[in-house]
Amino acid sequence: MVFILTQKKEITVGTATDALRPDKAMAAVEKMVGKKGHIWTIPDIVDNRLYAPFDDPAWTNWFTGMAEEDHGTDNKGNKVYMVAIGEKSMALNNSERIKRAYDKNEFLNYGFAKLDPEEFARLLKYAVPLEEIKEGNLTLPESYIIVEKVDKMVFNKRGYVPIGKKAKQDRWKDTLRTDDRFLMIVGSEERRTKLLDKIESKWDTYGNFHRISDVDYSVPQGRLVQANVNNFGFNGCNGIYLNARLVGGSAGGAVAQKITHKEFLENRVANAYNKRNDILTNDGRYIFISNERLEK
Repeated sequence: MVFILTQKKEITVGTATDALRPDKAMAAVEKMVGKKGHIWTIPDIVDNRLYAPFDDPAWTNWFTGMAEEDHGTDNKGNKVYMVAIGEKSMALNNSERIKRAYDKNEFLNYGFAKLDPEEFARLLKYAVPLEEIKEGNLTLPESYIIVEKVDKMVFNKRGYVPIGKKAKQDRWKDTLRTDDRFLMIVGSEERRTKLLDKIESKWDTYGNFHRISDVDYSVPQGRLVQANVNNFGFNGCNGIYLNARLVGGSAGGAVAQKITHKEFLENRVANAYNKRNDILTNDGRYIFISNERLEK
């Protein structure tokens, strides 16, 4: 199985999963891709799924994107919701920053971590208003931030949202086509339309799991975003304090750090590799190499 990163025209070289510590998964991917590498964002994952069949691991596996959703108040006291895409824009943008949340016990409810006032102010400073995205006047860079005042947002209750035929039968409007949170996560109207057109052919509902109505906006906070299995949709899930699966690629398909031969010696590991499943390495981390067999 080969993951093709359609947006960036490069081959993805592997994923790292840690069942308990997202900072360790991120550290593994950072080391794997090197300084010139790229860790997938949620829009990258969506772009891949647009071209992958529903039985492909792109759909049947869940992935954590280099994307975060942030809550807080602006300098006028307005509650704001932001989505930051890519490591250059995010506050929780590297393994050391996430490790700090563990070391200093900065966890909040629903998988969020406290953000420094300076971090949140920077996010606000460089954020693009959602209205500009809706108007289609911007070509977003690889890394960006979108912001909207909560009292101006259109969003459904968290959970599975009826779509397509199911929406019509239940006399629902297909709210994911107008849901602001869903748009901000996927990054563009075009990507949202293509994704919903595709999933409508298979599922009657799609997940849009958020905490917009639940968090304490007086405390700046953020969490990583996951693209879940099949129609589970997008979720903060366990945020930054439990499990992550990050996908890394580097220019030209080169791997900054190849997995060693020793990690493939046991039959159970070799069988998992042959079946295209994640591989449990010696340090308890799961690594999946997707574009080539390693020489033994």
